[in-house]
Amino acid sequence: MASNDGPRETKAPSIFHCRLIPPRPDFAFTMTEEERELMGRHADYLRGKLREGTMILAGRVADPAGPWGC
Repeated sequence: MASNDGPRETKAPSIFHCRLIPPRPDFAFTMTEEERELMGRHADYLRGKLREGTMILAGRVADPAGPWGC
């Protein structure tokens, strides 16, 4: 018996690349305590997204021009 179901549409996953551009070139090395705490909360959020499986990559990027995050 043939199925009356038409072709299934599959939706491609959304893919985003976000680059954290620091507020100053030496940010990774000169963060204030407030900035360090905020970046820690940001990292915790990203780790949660990794655990959920809604994100596959996050971390620091060691660029010779200066570190940044993705």
